[in-house]
Amino acid sequence: MTLLEDNGEPVDVVVDPSIGDVRKLRLGDTVAVTFNRALLLRADKSNSSGIRERVDKGFTTGASLGASLALHRVEAVVTVVQIDRGKRQLTLRGPTRTVVLQASSDGLLDGLEAGDSVHVDYVEATAVQITRDGAPVR
Repeated sequence: MTLLEDNGEPVDVVVDPSIGDVRKLRLGDTVAVTFNRALLLRADKSNSSGIRERVDKGFTTGASLGASLALHRVEAVVTVVQIDRGKRQLTLRGPTRTVVLQASSDGLLDGLEAGDSVHVDYVEATAVQITRDGAPVR
C-alpha cells in the first residue's frame, strides 16, 4: 500500500494480510500509520569518491494486537546533505532517495559534515493499523 506523508512524499507500507484486506479500502477511509522513519545505528566516513550504494540486510513483518510491524535494516554508502544537531537528525542522499535519520546518540554525528560520504547502518520501522470509521478493516 502506498501512502502520502504530510510533505507529499509517497511511503510504501507493507500490510500483513491478517491485519486487514487493503482491497476493501475506499477514498476517505481512515488509515492510522505510526512509524519511526529510520533510526541511525552507525555512521562512518567513507572513501567512496561519492559513489553511493545500498544493501538491504533483511525484512520482517508480523501481526500483533491488530497491527502489523515491519522492520527493514539497511546499510548504504550515502552523501550527507544536512545535519541538525539540536534534533539529532541527519539528512542523507542515497542511490535511490533522500532520507532523514534520527541518530540514536549525539556521538554518531561527531565529525560529520555536509558533503561527507558516509557508510551508514540504519533500521526503518513501520507499524500499521487499518480502520474504517474506527473499526478494523477485515
